[in-house]
Amino acid sequence: MSALNIYERLSAAQKAIGSIPKDTFVQTNKKGDGYKALTHDKVTAVTRDIFIENGIYPEPKVLQHVKEEREYKDNYGNDKIMYFSEVELRVRFINISNPEDFSEQISWGYGVDSQDKGIGKAKSYAFKYAVLKALNLYTGDNEEERHNYEPKTNNEGRRVDTPAQAQKLVNDADWIIPFGKKHKGKRLGDIPKNELFGFIDWLEKQPNINPDAKELIERSERLHGV
Repeated sequence: MSALNIYERLSAAQKAIGSIPKDTFVQTNKKGDGYKALTHDKVTAVTRDIFIENGIYPEPKVLQHVKEEREYKDNYGNDKIMYFSEVELRVRFINISNPEDFSEQISWGYGVDSQDKGIGKAKSYAFKYAVLKALNLYTGDNEEERHNYEPKTNNEGRRVDTPAQAQKLVNDADWIIPFGKKHKGKRLGDIPKNELFGFIDWLEKQPNINPDAKELIERSERLHGV
């Protein structure tokens, strides 16, 4: 094991894990609407022993933290403050036999809390996605979904779109995001996928989603084939 470099170790970990099914349901309104999600605790529980067995130490470091306060009224009409946190997190996956041998992932996380837990939530979210991306893990709803998924591809395994669909994807990629401190004014296609969907998950948890946010979600899902 000591002779293996960090990429060989990560590859071994990826092979040992394969996939992590989503383990919880996040309800977004009183009607019961929502979506399945994968929690930070689940990812940690599945990967911790595998990292140890393969001599990998994941070292997180916050590179940037943006905190915003927003006022709102609770169900009783009382004024309250909600804290929104955005965290840029670097996770360095270190070969414990040679600490100078490592691989890095940069990830963004978003957290919302009425006290001081927003940054912790944001860090956990960013760490979860960094691990998933480093190991290229599948996160379908279950194993059956994994085997039944058949993307539309040609004989060479490439995605196939009609000219109209292709043009729509170009338009989506060129769409300029009209809101948000971090992403306002950027092309949708320039936002890394894991960072973009972290932002979307945060948006979907908000009490009210404005038309711009809905459009961002629709364009993102179409652009990335979700």
